[in-house]
Order: sequence, then structure tokens, then C-alpha cells
Amino acid sequence: MRGVRAATGSCKPRCGGYPQIVALKRYLLAGLVVAVVAALVVVAVTPLGVSPPAAERSAAEGFSAGRALLLLREIAASPRPIGSGGAVRTRDTIVARLDELHLAPHVQTASAVSAQSGRVAGTVRNVVARLPGRDPSRAVLLVAHYDSVPVAAGAADDGGGVVTLLETARALAAGPRPRNDVIFLFTDGEECGLLGARAFLREDPWAYGVGVVLNFDSPGSSSPVLMYETSPGNGLLVREFVAAAPHPYTSSLMYEVSRRLPIESDFRPFVAAGVPGMSFGALDGPAYDHTAYDSLASFHADSLQHEGDTALALARRFGDLDLWDTHREDVVYFDVVDGLAIVYGKGLVLPFVALAGAAFLGAVIVAARRRLLTLRGLALAVPATVAVLGVALLVMAVAWGMYRTAYEQRIWSQTGVVISDFYRLGLVLLAAAVIVAAYELLLPRLRPWELAVAALFWWLVGALVVAVTVPGASYLLTWPLAAASLGLLGAVLLGDRALHSVAGVAVTLAGAAPGVVLMSSATYLLLMSAGLQQVVTVLAVWLVAGLLVIPLEVVRGGFRLWLPVALTGVGIVVLMAVGSTVAFDSEHPRFTSIYYRVDESGVARWQAVDRIDAWTGQFLPEDGRLSFQDAYFPQMGVRSTIVGAAPQLRLASPRIEVLRDTITGDRRIVRLRLRSARGAQVVSLLVQSVVGALTASVDGLPLQGWDTTILDGTTVRWSFDYNAPPPAGIVVTLRFAAGPAVMLRAVDFSYGIPPQLAGQYDGRPSGMLPGRIGDGTLVEGTLRLPAERAAASPPPTP
Repeated sequence: MRGVRAATGSCKPRCGGYPQIVALKRYLLAGLVVAVVAALVVVAVTPLGVSPPAAERSAAEGFSAGRALLLLREIAASPRPIGSGGAVRTRDTIVARLDELHLAPHVQTASAVSAQSGRVAGTVRNVVARLPGRDPSRAVLLVAHYDSVPVAAGAADDGGGVVTLLETARALAAGPRPRNDVIFLFTDGEECGLLGARAFLREDPWAYGVGVVLNFDSPGSSSPVLMYETSPGNGLLVREFVAAAPHPYTSSLMYEVSRRLPIESDFRPFVAAGVPGMSFGALDGPAYDHTAYDSLASFHADSLQHEGDTALALARRFGDLDLWDTHREDVVYFDVVDGLAIVYGKGLVLPFVALAGAAFLGAVIVAARRRLLTLRGLALAVPATVAVLGVALLVMAVAWGMYRTAYEQRIWSQTGVVISDFYRLGLVLLAAAVIVAAYELLLPRLRPWELAVAALFWWLVGALVVAVTVPGASYLLTWPLAAASLGLLGAVLLGDRALHSVAGVAVTLAGAAPGVVLMSSATYLLLMSAGLQQVVTVLAVWLVAGLLVIPLEVVRGGFRLWLPVALTGVGIVVLMAVGSTVAFDSEHPRFTSIYYRVDESGVARWQAVDRIDAWTGQFLPEDGRLSFQDAYFPQMGVRSTIVGAAPQLRLASPRIEVLRDTITGDRRIVRLRLRSARGAQVVSLLVQSVVGALTASVDGLPLQGWDTTILDGTTVRWSFDYNAPPPAGIVVTLRFAAGPAVMLRAVDFSYGIPPQLAGQYDGRPSGMLPGRIGDGTLVEGTLRLPAERAAASPPPTP
């Protein structure tokens, strides 16, 4: 005993500070894990390498955002919807710039019907120009639309695309001519049904010689330009893009998304026609799209420079290729770091999953041989990891529901219009807090090795399912699974040292890094393009946490439950800070519009859709005589409105002229001329009688018919809108059952309230924006077609 006491006593002076050193080491390791993971996430959501905007006086053969911005300030000075004065001015500017480059532009004027809504049509005026090549095979077509929605100046959507094409045309004309012709198409009417692209494909002879189409259309304004959509058979296109673009920013995940949820842009008609190509645009800041926020104030010059560099590089690349056959096997592709993107054929998807699965199986076998796993532990860990996902989804649904309820009067909570990026951050932090807390509660009860294997098992299941069903997205699971399996193998070889040493932390974090980066980047891409998506966010955070089970054990050893508590606190603070007031403001706008309507009897009224607010109240005072009335609006259909008296103005009503009215069998065929006598930008025709199955056409183009016996609670049995009608009007042919009299109503719409009245009212305060079609003036006219009975059946032939 004396020897034991002596030995024990001799240790005290030498080891008295040992527990403090161990604790400090745990804190440092835990802090290292948190810092590295945070840094990986930041790198993943911060695209690198985009060139700064080139100055106005930069090299003539290069793309200059400085030069393009000068033109954008002119184009995006005001809204330019189809048929408006803004559209005319923009079209004249485009033609003048192309004339300066000696590209002999022509304006294609044609009628077109929307494929998305067969009861929307219009007269479009596309601008088309051609840069002749040295020895053309087929032509390279660059496309952007020059119209905007009525309420937005359209700096990003799609003024940026317009100036990108013009500056690219200037740079190409200043340098050596490419082999192939390069066509520049500036479409009209994109915002009301892709009308310009459909008219070009149907009527312009240059459409038949197109070998590849490059569409530039940005719903966002502040990110690098993403190649977000391709045509089928994209192998050659993607490889050429990756080789040519100075900073390729792309992902086959978005290709898979766009196949299932088509993005409505001018690219869609070309894909439907079998023309190969790609579509590009900035996606961050989608809440600005189609609102007054899409202006020069929110537009980023860096994004424009990246768009221009990409357009010019691809015009030159495809301009020198043989474009007779560009169809190749679809590929999987994604960018990794600046200038580096990985591309491989879809035929390799399943073999790569098999390799990743083999790496996972190898790590499991080695762990089992080292007695780090038990069958009972795995049987508990596999369902436990799924339970973590279920709990996270439930908690997030409750938390988000409470948050939305607290601000249910906010328009953004109903439409997804969220301007601040901090909403995304708050959602991610709360999801991370719940999942990390769940794992940290499981770790003391199950071995970290068993939880890590169980989490990677679900990665393997997901990789197999995605590889078969959504092969373009398979890289998101395959390569993280492979890397994490190798990291797990390294940790297993280190044994318990992996939980307490820098080497162990380094090995496991190195294995998790590809998954953290790829999954964070993909989640950010989906959040910025599709808004707040709870399920996607929670699933992504759960998957990433599954890669970090061993590092989470290190964090738990140092911080205990402080990490999830901190994540929860910061997430709540972020969400409360950006939603701390119920008042509408620039971050949380209310969309409100006022309409001046003159009915067929000449009586004028103010109308507001759904409600009266602080701004529309000046037109519709509550002490006045207000009533409710259903009314028809172009693009919106029949809406419930609040109606009040308005100053009387003499505005010419739209004209309906019967050109021909005949009976064929039991069908009545009525040919009409519909015209806006006051030159409004939109004219609509409404059928307000039950006439059986109705078919129609406008200027010879078929419209979507309807069974007018189907009741929908309104008096409008069928309707269609025509944008930018010519002064002489349009010819509409209706075919329906012969019989009773038929009531027709014409409604024409012009943007803004009458100029005679505009100066008498206050403008919108901060936090209020014009909604959808903006303020407008509507004038109505009616025509009653008398009853016509079906012709009598001919007597039977003897």
C-alpha cells in the first residue's frame, strides 16, 4: 500500500491540470467541426469566379457590362408590356442599334395564340437580325424577349437579356466572323403566353435553319447566370458549354426539375419543335420578378457581365461547330469550383452508384470486424434516423404554421413574395436545430458508429431510387455517399481516436465535405428559384446531418446541447427580426390596384379587387355608396370587386361588328370583327349565354373552345383576350349550337387610369405595389345576337 500511495502522490503535481486540458481540447475540436462545416456551407452557396463588370471603354471584341448598362437604363426606364408605348420605344431602340451594326433587322408582325392558355392571343412584333457566317452549316439563334409585365420595368426580366444580345452582336461584329450565321431574335408577347416565339417558329423562314437556340431570360437579378434548362439529348451541348463558358454555372438537377415543372419561357416552344438548345438566367431574387421591384435599383451588374461573357463565348463556340447533328446521350453535369464542371453520360449513373455502394459495404464490414457495430444496434439505429426526419418535419410544420399565422394578413405569406434572404436562413437554422438536437439525444443511447452506418444506409437507398427515377440528380447522392463511406472507413481504422483527435475530425470532415457542399448548393438553388420549401429544406439538412454523425459526437462532447440551442435562438431571432412588424413595407409589400370602368350604358365606376386599403380608399371612400360586383379582367378572369362612383368621362366603347351569321345543320357560325375604338392594349370577347359546345378562332388561328353548359358561378360562359390588337380590329369566328339569342360583351383594357384623372389622386405609399396587371381603364360594349333556329332536316330520299 505504501508503494501505491507513493505512486499516487507522485502523480498529483504532474497531472493536476489534466481535466482542464481535456475539456479545452474537446471545446477546440467541437469548435473546429462547427467552423469547418459553416465554411463549407458558405462556400457552397457563394458562387466564385464571376468576372467584375467590364468598363464601358473595354476591348471592342469583349463583352462590356458597362456598355450594356447604358442601354439598359434606357430600356428599363418604365414598363413595356405588349402593345404599350414602352414596347414601341424599346423596339425602335433595338432596331436602331442593329442598324448601326449593319445587321439589316426586320420586324416580323404576326398573330399568335398562347399554348399555355388557348384563350389568349395577340399581335406580336418580333425584331430579327442576322450576322452572316463564313461557311454556315445551320444557324445559332440567340433569344431574349423585350416585353415586360405591366407592373415592372423588367430590368432583369428581360431587359438584361435584350442588352446581352445587343452587346454580344456588337462584339461579334467587331471580331472575326464565325463559320455559322448567328441570328438575334427579340420576341414580343412572351409575358402573355410566349406569343413571339410561337409566331417566329410558325411564320419566319429563318426558323427552319436554326441548329441551336440559346435563350436568355432571368427571373432573378442578383446571382451568376445559371444554365438551368436544356433540350433532350444534351450531351454535346453541355460538353461544349462547359468547355467554352469562362465560368460555367450549371446543374443537371435543374434539367430534371424543368422537365417535370416546365419553366415558362421562350425556350419551351423551341423544345416542343425539336430545336436543340439551352436556357440561361439568374435565379436569385425571384421575389422581385413580375413586380415593381424588378428595376434598375435591384439589378446587379456582375450578373449581367456573367450573362454576357456566357452568351458571347457560346455564340463563338457554336458559331464554329457543325450544327447538323447535335443530339447525343443525356449527361449528368454539375459545377464544382470556378471553371471546373463534371460531366458524364447517364449510362455511368448506375455503375457509379454501385461503386459508392461497394465503398459503403466495405466500411461496414471493417467496422463489424472491429466490433464497432452490433446487429441489435443497427436494428435500432436505422429506424431511429428515419424518426429524426419525421420529428423534424413535424416540428418545422408546426413552427412555420405558427409563424405564418402570426402574420397571416401579410400578402407575402399567401403568395410566397418574400424579398429578404433571411427567411431562407431562418428556415435552415431551425431545421438544423431540430435535427442536430435529435441526433445529440440519440448519440448517448446508440453507438455513433451504428448511427453513422444507419444514416449512410439511407443515403444508399436514396442514391438507388434517384439514379433510377431522376438520373440527372443522382450526383447529389452518389458522390457524397462514396466520399462519406471512405471517411467512415478512415474513422473506423482510427477507432475511438476518431472521436477525440484532430486526425479523426479531419478524416470524417473530409469524407463529409463533398456532401455538405453539393447538398447545400442544390438546396440554395432550389430555395432561390422556388421560394421557401419546408420539405426540401428539412430533407436536405437531415441528409447532411447524416454525413456528420461522427463529427456531431465530437461536438456533443464539447458543447453538449448548446449547439442546437444556439441554432434555435439564432433562427428565431432571424425570423422575428425580418417579420417583426405587421405593417406592410418594402420587404413585405401589399399588392393593390384601382380600375376605372365604363359599362355599356356609359356609367363610370371605380373598382378594387377583393378589398379597400389605405391607398384605394381615396377612390372608394367608406362613407360613399359602395357595392359589390363581379367583373371581368384580362388575364384574371371574373373577380369580385368593390364598386363606387367615379367621375364621368366620355370614352369610346369597343365595337363588335357581325360580318357573317349562318346556320349549318344544328351549328351556328358567327364571324365578327372586334375592335377597340380608343386604341386600348387589350380587347376581350365574352360569351354570356349558354350555347352548348363552343369552338372559336381568331384571324384563322384556333382558340380553346369550351362547353358553355358547365356552370362556374359566373355569367361568363366563354372568353378570350387579345393583346395589342391592330387599329382595324381582329376577326373572330364562333361556332356553337343554334337556338336562343346570344349575348356578347366586349371589354377593352388600357394600362393606367385615365390621364385626365391621374393627377387628382395621391401615389402609392411605401409598402404598396401595383398588382398583376396594374391599374387600368376598362370600357365595355355589348351585342345581342338574335335567336336563330337550326335549319330543318331535309326530307328523306325516296
